[in-house]
Amino acid sequence: MQCGSECNGEGVDNRTTGLRLPRLAQHTISASAPWAFSGGPACHCSAPQKDVDLRLSLSGTRMAKVSGLRRIMKDVALTMAGSHDGQWIDLTIGNPAPIPEVSKMWQAVMADALAKDFDVASCRYGQSRGHDSLLSPIARYFNNKYDWHLTNDNIVVAAGCQMLSFAAATLFTGPLANGMRRIVLPIEPDYTGYNNLSLHDDCITGISPRLRTRGDRHFDYELDIKALEGERAIGMLMLSNPANPTGRSLTREELECIVRLAESRGFPVLIDHAYGLPFPQVTTPQTSPIWHPNVINCFSVSKAGIPGERIGFAVGRPAYIDAIASFVSNSILHAPQLAQMALKRALGGGELDRLSKMIINPYYLKKQQFAENLLLKTLPQSLPWRIHSGRGGMFCWLWIDHPQFDDEEFYDRLRQRKAFIMPGRHFFVNRLHVGEHCKRCLRISLSADEKILSAGIARIAKTLEEIATWAPQRKDRPMNDNMTPRIFNWEDLPNEKVTDTIARRLVTGNRMMLAHLYLKKGAFVRRHSHDNEQFTYILKGALRFCLGEDGNHELIVREGEVLHIPSNLPHSVEALENTLDLDVFAPIRQDWLNGTDSYFREHGD
Repeated sequence: MQCGSECNGEGVDNRTTGLRLPRLAQHTISASAPWAFSGGPACHCSAPQKDVDLRLSLSGTRMAKVSGLRRIMKDVALTMAGSHDGQWIDLTIGNPAPIPEVSKMWQAVMADALAKDFDVASCRYGQSRGHDSLLSPIARYFNNKYDWHLTNDNIVVAAGCQMLSFAAATLFTGPLANGMRRIVLPIEPDYTGYNNLSLHDDCITGISPRLRTRGDRHFDYELDIKALEGERAIGMLMLSNPANPTGRSLTREELECIVRLAESRGFPVLIDHAYGLPFPQVTTPQTSPIWHPNVINCFSVSKAGIPGERIGFAVGRPAYIDAIASFVSNSILHAPQLAQMALKRALGGGELDRLSKMIINPYYLKKQQFAENLLLKTLPQSLPWRIHSGRGGMFCWLWIDHPQFDDEEFYDRLRQRKAFIMPGRHFFVNRLHVGEHCKRCLRISLSADEKILSAGIARIAKTLEEIATWAPQRKDRPMNDNMTPRIFNWEDLPNEKVTDTIARRLVTGNRMMLAHLYLKKGAFVRRHSHDNEQFTYILKGALRFCLGEDGNHELIVREGEVLHIPSNLPHSVEALENTLDLDVFAPIRQDWLNGTDSYFREHGD
């Protein structure tokens, strides 16, 4: 479904966003435009026509508003259209890659539909719910694949899943007699097209994710089910699965929690499967679509190769589907019918399934692995950046966890190198709650061929290398100024060798640091002191501490015991056994981060 807000950039209004685009990117309409002067008997003007102030309704004002993302897409489109030297690289696009086998299949079924069904499909109006010759094959397909029990009454076809989502948002959310019922995105970031689906202000919100780091260079988002359960004004949950921009798939447990919540409170859940199962399998989900009375499943063939035909369909209980079908009837009458005839052939003959499994899924898995390996090899190792974990997908989602990094600033700087990426903030609704994290992410499209992708990543790397010179670090902003909850797994963190007998793993927050220290028997740390207050909790083994200026105050701390060391108290440490201890510091031990902790490697008392 991910096309509506990203496929063009019409109607840009420079007043609607604070995005800092360079002068080159500001395009204006000349007074000599062909429509500006009289050119026929219907117009007797002799001067350029001035814009008339539109008297928009409240809903009209909201729908006419242009987002920062649309401004970016306008900038990209106009720049690329005006470039004829082949030097510009666009890694923003949401179009699927042109895969020859897939294109050939769609050309064949389109040609067959045109030859045999043109009169029926294109020369007469049809049913708002969708053409019967497509509805019945859809029902048979899902009944056979997932053992559902669908009839035509469970299905509605529309001009893409963006239209279906807009219909559902209008029908099930908005102001009610007892207050606002909102669209809630269960886990951010998610498809940016959801952000402006509602006709009403303050009608969409998102649940901030929990972050889990994995190894040196990867991370995951996790659903915060407690925060979701605490949201009281839910009119409908809406999510893409797998998600754009991350490729993240709901786990079975997460999906069951969401459905139980919807069932207990009586609201619908719209799940958009545009990238997942059963087609096009651009990425490999953890869960298959499920049938449930509170779930509206949306499916699309946009990412399966024909985004321009705008065909998608929803499957759900008749009460939901009837309401959406009426909305379709009252707005667009019905979806394009020739494309419906082509989809009937691709679905009924099994070719769409075959291509999704054998061609599309391996293609994007290979492309994602290629891009990830290139990023790991090319991006500067000195910066704390991570890639969202995934299996396949059309995008790479990067998190640059550096206090100087700003996604829109990076867009501007990368633009100077003639390359485009998508700033991450536009995939978050609840930006104030998410904090700095949403401004430290980037989405890189993988639809370009490997040569262009390689050149684009090289330019990204060069631009990231400049990050340390962008601006002096603010004194009042900690290294990880981030309001987003994060989960760490000790085993996934880098194990730093400090000396031959000491190693450590670190977790750094905004104002505190935790450390696992691994000390072999006999390991010794010479006397030192620091402004940081310290707690040492012995998880295994025993340590001897000699404290005070003369080191005469000796304490042995054993498994299960905690030692508190006040600020600036001198102390030395000796491991009496192989020991694992948990150290807690406030504030953060900057000397451990910047490598100036030389006392570990010095001899003495």
